[in-house]
Amino acid sequence: MSNESNRQFNIFLDPAEIQSLDSMEGVPAYDPAAIETLPGEQFLSTHWQRSLHRSFHWVGNMAPGVVLAMVLAVAGSFLADWIGKHALGFERSPLSPVLLAVILGLIIRSLAGLPKAYEKGLRLCLRFILRFGVALLGLKLSISAVGKIGLNALPIVVGCILVAIFSVSWLRKLIKVPSRLGSLIAVGTSICGVSAVIAAGTATRADEDEISYSVAVITLFGMTALFNYPFLAHWLFNGNPEQIGLFLGTAIHDTSQVAGAALMYQLYFDSPMTLEIAATTKLVRNLFMGLVIPIIAVTYHKRQAVVSSAKVPVPWLKWSQ
Repeated sequence: MSNESNRQFNIFLDPAEIQSLDSMEGVPAYDPAAIETLPGEQFLSTHWQRSLHRSFHWVGNMAPGVVLAMVLAVAGSFLADWIGKHALGFERSPLSPVLLAVILGLIIRSLAGLPKAYEKGLRLCLRFILRFGVALLGLKLSISAVGKIGLNALPIVVGCILVAIFSVSWLRKLIKVPSRLGSLIAVGTSICGVSAVIAAGTATRADEDEISYSVAVITLFGMTALFNYPFLAHWLFNGNPEQIGLFLGTAIHDTSQVAGAALMYQLYFDSPMTLEIAATTKLVRNLFMGLVIPIIAVTYHKRQAVVSSAKVPVPWLKWSQ
């Protein structure tokens, strides 16, 4: 009998079965991409040549998306300066480069679509370069400044987290949203946006649809806040940089969105202090992810256990009827 006819009876001939195993079972994890020979690699004799070849291959895959992101950033900065100063005649441009870069990206995606060749590089910018840039904001802060801002922000952060969680939970019951979906949106709203949703989804064993819907809700409202809250905060707090920084750091969901809104405020109103306070306040919020998510997970599983036990039929009750 041939190997093809034996394949359905022999699991060791099926790569999918090998992929399900790991090194703890004595078989290394099966990764086709790791052992795939790249075009031209078979002509290289040494390990360092193959490593260099793979590095160039990786750069080639990432370059289109990274270059596109850089072009949009430069174009947004140029257009903001040109429109504000030359077209509108202001001494200082009232337009934000961040806002224009986002608009340019939306126009390109809507009119021409995004070819697959750009996806890997843009994903790299979104997941690593953007987060690295946000982390670099810490270089502008001193330990004493972080401590002072953090202590002032702590009671506000705690209050906002509690209000957000209970408000979303109440609204969930009011509009009859499923319990687990409501928990994901509550955590994402109160603490850390998309990262909190994914972490809470893992803890509560949420399915992909619930996580995707929660991420979409958080992203939509976060983007709306990114463009509007800097101006709303300036009006509400009469230009007070400390109060505006606390507001942006507690009212916007995702860390990158907080940094973007604070940066927009800094560019519009020349207030570097607001960016520092907003970034520090958001970091204080992020610390609560390690406390709130386990509580949400335990509460959800206890609620599910109570519901499940209530649905178990009682044998003697059945026979007595």
